[in-house]
Amino acid sequence: MNLKFKILFILTFFNLLAIFMHQFLSRDEIVWDQIVSDQEMEADPGRNERSTPREFILPSTAAVAEAQESKHLALIGINQERCFQVLRAKGYQIVSNALLHNVDLARSLVIEQRAFGVEASGKLNRTIAEKLECLDA
Repeated sequence: MNLKFKILFILTFFNLLAIFMHQFLSRDEIVWDQIVSDQEMEADPGRNERSTPREFILPSTAAVAEAQESKHLALIGINQERCFQVLRAKGYQIVSNALLHNVDLARSLVIEQRAFGVEASGKLNRTIAEKLECLDA
């Protein structure tokens, strides 16, 4: 048993040493195609706005996503605070004013959307805001 352990230890040590040496010695291999000169960087036209629209780029944090959603609702004329007040007045227990990851809000919106006969997405959109009468004047 002791001899097997020593042999296993020595083989493991040499394997790790070989891996380390391979990584250390191959670090200087440079892929010359990936090197970009200063002149090429200056000639770069920048971001291609038609390649990926900015709307498809994911926000960095949940707080940024929440701010973007609030801004989007304000742009299309939805007063989200008034919508929360209307839903609470109808008896829904909406604890948080968060738009994203708010199960209570989504559940109440689905119920209201079904009651009004519109597509039940669970999201606050202009159609359900018109029905709830919480659009900005």
